[in-house]
Amino acid sequence: MEETLLYIIYFLFFLKQQYYEVPIAMKSVFDLIDTFQSRIKDMEKQKKEGIVCKEDKKQSLENFLSRFRWRRRLLVISAPNDEDWAYSQQLSALSGQACNFGLRHITILKLLGIGEEIGGVLELFPINGSSVVEREDVPAHLVKDIRNYFQVSPEYFSMLLVGKDGNVKSWYPSPMWSMVIVYDLIDSMQLRRQEMAIQQSLGMRCPEDEYAGYGYHSYHQGYQDGYQDDYRHHESYHHGYPY
Repeated sequence: MEETLLYIIYFLFFLKQQYYEVPIAMKSVFDLIDTFQSRIKDMEKQKKEGIVCKEDKKQSLENFLSRFRWRRRLLVISAPNDEDWAYSQQLSALSGQACNFGLRHITILKLLGIGEEIGGVLELFPINGSSVVEREDVPAHLVKDIRNYFQVSPEYFSMLLVGKDGNVKSWYPSPMWSMVIVYDLIDSMQLRRQEMAIQQSLGMRCPEDEYAGYGYHSYHQGYQDGYQDDYRHHESYHHGYPY
């Protein structure tokens, strides 16, 4: 019992160090606890006695999306399979952008597959600059619900930027080889400008040499009062669709 408590305390300390600003799925906590020596003995005993939990109720779409509302921006990437050309090109563009994602409170949600062969992966990037990324599997029923909610076809590649308010800010029907367009859109949002002011005061930024200058590239110049957290203000320089 004492050993289990010590490991739980250690795990909570680890979560504090890796600050995601999004509730971590309890499955991650349970998976860690199940590795404890004392827990392994308990599981063996429970298995012999036939003690099992009833099937967990399926997580609803509303509960899933509520985790991110006013905490995280979602970059939703959907493709028919992981070998899709457009999907592969987009992943290449996302490579090495962990710092920029964390800085802008971006979570990547990958939705793959058609028909019954569907699944997803959620990638949470710490906002404290750590390189550790928390990954969670997304069940098939949620992948289907998310696609239906955002009106995404499973047969074609598409990428959506969802703001912290839960609304779609931009829709990209083809790969964005340069993420600077996406970053410019996010950095022009009213809420993001407030975040940048705080981060600047704390000295939080990405190394420009490593991230192609995306970390605060003259963001304070050229912005006008009244900009809102809405993609309609930026249709001239990105793929924005009314949604």
